[in-house]
Amino acid sequence: MSTRRRHEMSDLKTAARMPGGTQSHAPQGRQRIWPSVLGVVSVAGLLIGANMLVDARLPQAQWDVTSNRIYTLSDSTVSVLSHLQSPITLKFFYSPPLGARVPKYGSYADRVREMLEQYKRLSHGMLSIEFYNPEPFSETEDRAIGNGLQGVPLDQSGEQVYFGLVGLNRLDGRKIIPFFQPDRERFLEYDLTRLIYDLTDPQKPVVGLLTDLPIMGSGQSLVSTRRMGPMKPWAIINTLKEVADLRPVPVSAQWIDPAIKTLIVVHPQHLSEAMQYAIDQFIMRGGKLLLAIDPDSETQALLPPDPAQKNQEGLPSYASNLPKLLSSWGVLYDPDTVVLDPNGAWRVRTEDMKTGSTNYLAWFNDRDGLNRNDPITADLTQVTVAAAGALRKAPDAKISFEPLLSSSPESGSIPSIRTSHDPDPQRIAAEFHPSGGPRVLAARIKGHLKSAFSGKPDSVASLKDLPDYVPETKGDADIVILSDSDIFADRFWVHGSDFFGKETLQPFSDNGIFLSRIVSALTGNKALGGIGGSTITVRPFTVVETMNRNAQGRFRQASLALQTRLQAAQDKLIALRQGQSGDGAAMDDDAISAAQEKEIQAAQQEIQESRKKLRLVEHDLSKDISTLETRLRLLDIGAVPLALIVIALGIATIRRIRRQRARR
Repeated sequence: MSTRRRHEMSDLKTAARMPGGTQSHAPQGRQRIWPSVLGVVSVAGLLIGANMLVDARLPQAQWDVTSNRIYTLSDSTVSVLSHLQSPITLKFFYSPPLGARVPKYGSYADRVREMLEQYKRLSHGMLSIEFYNPEPFSETEDRAIGNGLQGVPLDQSGEQVYFGLVGLNRLDGRKIIPFFQPDRERFLEYDLTRLIYDLTDPQKPVVGLLTDLPIMGSGQSLVSTRRMGPMKPWAIINTLKEVADLRPVPVSAQWIDPAIKTLIVVHPQHLSEAMQYAIDQFIMRGGKLLLAIDPDSETQALLPPDPAQKNQEGLPSYASNLPKLLSSWGVLYDPDTVVLDPNGAWRVRTEDMKTGSTNYLAWFNDRDGLNRNDPITADLTQVTVAAAGALRKAPDAKISFEPLLSSSPESGSIPSIRTSHDPDPQRIAAEFHPSGGPRVLAARIKGHLKSAFSGKPDSVASLKDLPDYVPETKGDADIVILSDSDIFADRFWVHGSDFFGKETLQPFSDNGIFLSRIVSALTGNKALGGIGGSTITVRPFTVVETMNRNAQGRFRQASLALQTRLQAAQDKLIALRQGQSGDGAAMDDDAISAAQEKEIQAAQQEIQESRKKLRLVEHDLSKDISTLETRLRLLDIGAVPLALIVIALGIATIRRIRRQRARR
């Protein structure tokens, strides 16, 4: 190329870059935009293609990135499925119109279907899944009804829809889930695995239940309620029957059936010396024990009073204790003390029209006090206790003392008389001061134990066929002690509701799983022991709860101070009306009227000032919580878009810098 030609080409390039050049900006701008557009389209195409490829080649692939791995099956489920010895058929009945009308049922049905497929893959061919659409008036609907599934009306036309599961084994055994309730979605794995496990026809361990409380049902009616007629068995009974052959042991008995290898004793108040000796010898011979004692049984307080049970003040006693046995085990427990904890305290209604409700520190949901290193409590969300006591290891005890459940470091305690008879939640909260740190509410003890008895007591000396006295355990004893019996009671862990004529119970706390796992651990039956509910359903705003507790505490203290001042003013007015001055001297009518007027004005002034302070506390409470909630909403709504914008700007800046460097 000639020198002149090269100069002409150089001039053209220079003109294209100059503002007044002969080459337009538009073509070069389009040249810069098109590569970016093509890049975005290419990336999108690659993502879509990769997604289609994975969906086609690996339809069952999944990656659980949730913090608690709620979509990962437990080891217990994997063990049950991998050890199936005979074929099991699961028939899933689902009406698509249900999901179309109520989307949450459709999403839940998809999850059930996916989990069933996952179960099938892990069963090594022993589990078969069949899917049915029970259309109205079809043979499939007749089959669903015949298997005991519950139909639910979709609309006023009366069309029934179904969402249930039938399990069958080769021996014509059948188990069903009549209707999948979305409220039990967090227990889906447990419900499915339990159904399959029951179809394997397992030999359940025999467990005895010894209690004075109407846990297994009773002819009694609760007092202080509108419910009449006999009491039904508590919900915990069905839960325990899933893992054990549960048999009642009369409180009046003098021995324990040898077939029972694990014993549950709940709120023992009337145990004779003979029965205490029977429990002692049961443990000496290797029996396992779950003992629930209580300084204040909220359930017993609702039952007709027992004249034989009174405290030192002559009032009904709702406490239980086994001091002789506990002492021999090396465990300390005070039946006259109740643990208080502001963390997770229940809100209860009050008679105060101003507040309406307050925190009752004796009833609380324990979340942070769960032992995360023990399989029994490792993945539980919360356990609810009511007027629980505290357990301690005796200083000279040679046992393993492992806490399963503890109160928070901000907990405290009060005499049980304050909670057992006409409790005042507002005053209890106002006068509460944290002290003593965490307290153990439930513990598992193991070790070599000696009998609490030196020999057969006289009360059983005349009994025939009684086994010989055993002075100590041959191996390590295994005992779980709870300092609360209300942990078994329905109102502290399940909500009852009517679902189209059928009563359903929905857990709001993990008490049932907690107790079931304890029994499974003691009996050695680990088939269902490692399965719990998903733990993401309760994610409290701890900062908001702390602010709320602090402000409520200030409000309660101010309210208590106001009540005290008002009471003092009323006492002064009564004294004035009786014609006495502050020093007891009689006053004439004029003096009385003047004093009354003065006291009335002073009382009114105190009331106004106190109410003003209360309004300020309420205002500060609402303001602080509203401000924090607003910040959380803004962060939740704007965090992701803002992050994307920052990333996009960063990428654009990097590209601009690279282009500028390339031009140089």
